Amino acid sequence: DIFVQNSEYKLEDFDYIIELRNDADEVITYDVVDEHNMFSGSDFGDFNF
Repeated sequence: DIFVQNSEYKLEDFDYIIELRNDADEVITYDVVDEHNMFSGSDFGDFNF
Protein backbone atom coordinates (compact mmCIF):
# COMPACT_ATOMS: atom_id res chain seq x y z
CA ASP A 1 0.00 0.00 0.00
CA ILE A 2 1.34 3.41 -1.00
CA PHE A 3 0.40 5.09 2.29
CA VAL A 4 2.20 2.44 4.35
CA GLN A 5 5.30 2.60 2.17
CA ASN A 6 5.55 6.36 2.69
CA SER A 7 4.75 6.65 6.39
CA GLU A 8 5.83 5.23 9.73
CA TYR A 9 2.83 2.83 9.75
CA LYS A 10 2.92 -0.90 8.99
CA LEU A 11 0.20 -3.05 7.44
CA GLU A 12 -0.18 -4.70 10.85
CA ASP A 13 -1.41 -1.35 12.23
CA PHE A 14 -4.64 -1.65 10.22
CA ASP A 15 -7.57 -4.00 10.66
CA TYR A 16 -8.98 -3.29 7.19
CA ILE A 17 -7.69 -1.94 3.90
CA ILE A 18 -10.39 -0.77 1.51
CA GLU A 19 -9.64 -0.37 -2.19
CA LEU A 20 -12.19 1.55 -4.23
CA ARG A 21 -12.67 0.43 -7.81
CA ASN A 22 -14.77 1.69 -10.72
CA ASP A 23 -15.96 -1.86 -11.43
CA ALA A 24 -15.36 -5.33 -9.99
CA ASP A 25 -12.92 -6.34 -12.77
CA GLU A 26 -10.69 -3.27 -12.48
CA VAL A 27 -7.05 -4.05 -11.67
CA ILE A 28 -5.41 -1.63 -9.26
CA THR A 29 -1.83 -0.72 -10.17
CA TYR A 30 0.61 1.73 -8.65
CA ASP A 31 2.71 2.39 -11.75
CA VAL A 32 1.65 6.05 -12.00
CA VAL A 33 2.45 6.68 -8.32
CA ASP A 34 5.89 5.08 -8.65
CA GLU A 35 6.71 7.01 -11.82
CA HIS A 36 5.72 10.41 -10.46
CA ASN A 37 7.07 9.91 -6.93
CA MET A 38 3.94 11.55 -5.52
CA PHE A 39 5.07 11.39 -1.89
CA SER A 40 8.36 13.24 -2.18
CA GLY A 41 9.11 16.40 -0.26
CA SER A 42 8.00 16.38 3.37
CA ASP A 43 7.54 13.30 5.59
CA PHE A 44 4.23 12.61 3.86
CA GLY A 45 4.56 14.28 0.51
CA ASP A 46 3.20 17.72 -0.08
CA PHE A 47 0.28 17.27 2.33
CA ASN A 48 2.30 18.77 5.22
CA PHE A 49 1.35 16.04 7.70
